[in-house]
Amino acid sequence: MSLSSSESEELEYASQDLVEWHQHKHDPYDFCARMKKYFARHGELEHLQWMHENCSGDLSTEEMDGAATNGNLNVVEWLHEAPFRGSISTRSSTDRGTNVMQCWSWRQSGKCTTAAMDGAAMNGHLNVVKWLHKNREEGCTTSAMDLAAQNGHFNVVSWLHCNRGEGCTPAAIDGAASNGFLLVVSWLKEHRSEGCTSAAMINAASNGFLEVVKYLHTNLNQQATIAAITAAAGNGHLPVVKYLHDNHSEHCTMDAIAQANTNGHHTVVEFLLKHEGCRRAYEEDRFMVSADEDVPILEDSAHDLDESAYHNSLNTKLESREAIDDRAELEARLRAEEEARIRVEEEPRIRAEVEATIRAEQEEALMRARIRAEIQAEVEEKMRAEIRAELLAKRNMEPCPICFMQTDECCTTACGHTFCSGCVTNLRSRGHELCPMCRSSLIE
Repeated sequence: MSLSSSESEELEYASQDLVEWHQHKHDPYDFCARMKKYFARHGELEHLQWMHENCSGDLSTEEMDGAATNGNLNVVEWLHEAPFRGSISTRSSTDRGTNVMQCWSWRQSGKCTTAAMDGAAMNGHLNVVKWLHKNREEGCTTSAMDLAAQNGHFNVVSWLHCNRGEGCTPAAIDGAASNGFLLVVSWLKEHRSEGCTSAAMINAASNGFLEVVKYLHTNLNQQATIAAITAAAGNGHLPVVKYLHDNHSEHCTMDAIAQANTNGHHTVVEFLLKHEGCRRAYEEDRFMVSADEDVPILEDSAHDLDESAYHNSLNTKLESREAIDDRAELEARLRAEEEARIRVEEEPRIRAEVEATIRAEQEEALMRARIRAEIQAEVEEKMRAEIRAELLAKRNMEPCPICFMQTDECCTTACGHTFCSGCVTNLRSRGHELCPMCRSSLIE
């Protein structure tokens, strides 16, 4: 970057002997004032102190603003304590009182502006930002966080968020996205509510920051616009172009192809021309541009051509444009017809596949039901046998109510009482035919 004439002069004299050039260049309101600002910006504290002691004219806010912007904390601290140049020893008491108030005002509020903290934040000088926050009252503006974010100074952004109340604007995410600082973008999205503008997506795409583009599209609802695709294509960022093209929300135009072609990014051009929408838009827009450019030429030349030749040329252009429209309509109609024909041809096969699937499912359901019934019958039979065996075992274990003896040979009456066969025989031999327990007849 070229320097202005005044900056070149300051740079020239900054390397020379200070005392020597000050003797013939002394001008407290022009050159010397500029040299003080130069020394403050570049951290040359000793030269600045000499100028302050030996050159008339007080310091301005630009010295501390410049020193803070460039991170020269030692200069900032000295300027904060630097004495007021006006002398009070030889003046009247009234003048001395006025001068004391001027000195107090100079030390408290006249030494810098909000540009000091804004500039320090912009360049990532967190130590200077903290010092100004603690020792000065000027504070900062939203530019502090905006510019810190733009330059990727995450520590400054987070500190300002936690310790200052100015906040930021959408320019914070816009700037961070433009320069590829994904961490700053994601942090601002999670902790701030300002959001961003479409410039974030366009600039991130233009600079080829694919991950930032993805984050903006996914998390900040930034659309893949034609402007973003064109910006990426113009700079040859093929991965970004591919992502935006897969997610674009607008109709294609010729702009992206034209920009990529103009700048020699042929791989991007080839990618875009492979897609029907882009190719058709490019062909149609190119023809419209060429037609718009040629018609005025024909009109200007009408005085040199006979009327029939002029109208023939114009009709040729119009017929060519209509031919493009007719071709597009024909292609659309043929495409629809072919799709319908394919559906008709495929319908029997699809129907057969569906019917076979249904039959297989029905057969499987029947088989499952049959197996379930068989298993249930087996379980029921097994359970029945177990219950019968349990009952028989229990019956065999009960003693005869007459002799109280257990025996495998027993008789059961109609009433359900069981006696041993010996007691039943004995009862019958005596002529007893009734159950001795309930007086019902014996069955055996």
